[in-house]
Amino acid sequence: MFAIRLNINSSQEVEKLSRKYYLKDTKEMLLSVKEHLTEFNQAAEKLMKVRVSQQNYELISKLIDEFHVVKAAVRVIETKRNDFKQ
Repeated sequence: MFAIRLNINSSQEVEKLSRKYYLKDTKEMLLSVKEHLTEFNQAAEKLMKVRVSQQNYELISKLIDEFHVVKAAVRVIETKRNDFKQ
């Protein structure tokens, strides 16, 4: 009986530690792309407010570039989440 309880507690502790490290990694990853998230948001907000014109075409390119950086970071976060689940 004691061995079973110990195994349950151990697996719960491992799960708790995994979650803690996953959250820490997620925060670090988001902080590493914080500037890109800000740039993405600013470009999106500006595009929604201004008239569509040739001058704003570069802003669309910037939005797409920032999106790809953020998307790559989210993919890493997602991959780590799946790693921690196993």
